[in-house]
Amino acid sequence: MHKFKKILVVCPAGAVSGGPEALHQLTAHMNSLGLPAFMCYQPFTASAKPPAAYECYQTQSAPYEDMAGNLIIFPEIDPMPALKVKNAQAALWWLSLENFLERRHTWLLHDRVRYFKRVLQGRRPWSGAKNLKGLLHFSQTEHSTQYLKSCGIEPIPLIDSINEDFLTNKYLDRIDHKKT
Repeated sequence: MHKFKKILVVCPAGAVSGGPEALHQLTAHMNSLGLPAFMCYQPFTASAKPPAAYECYQTQSAPYEDMAGNLIIFPEIDPMPALKVKNAQAALWWLSLENFLERRHTWLLHDRVRYFKRVLQGRRPWSGAKNLKGLLHFSQTEHSTQYLKSCGIEPIPLIDSINEDFLTNKYLDRIDHKKT
């Protein structure tokens, strides 16, 4: 028997980068374990299908359903909708702490202004992750785990895999093989 009736993994529609790929991999892996996992694309009002790059994961999508018995996993880049979940169990998967904190490491003040701008837009909590304690948290890296612990949150490790394409000669040939 499964703990959750349905697991919805939230992903921005049409996005192709490391984070969305990890979300598709997670859904595919949960399905391979017999869990009822589905991609749920944002915006929730529009229908969407996986980008061509992620069709290989053979995930199915489902509409957003804030219902008791469901688990809804949001990427850390978009935490505020998770706070609006009323009936389901909401979770954040911390794929990139830098993206959540709006760090671009160009200038500390600039990064803080970027974060404050996201707060004013309603896209980040005022006091950082400390205001997200009521959610379930999964962490992809030790870096994000330590940050969350410093905010009084004990995350569950959830490490994703690398796309095997990066292990082919197509990418390995780009490495400079200088001899020292």
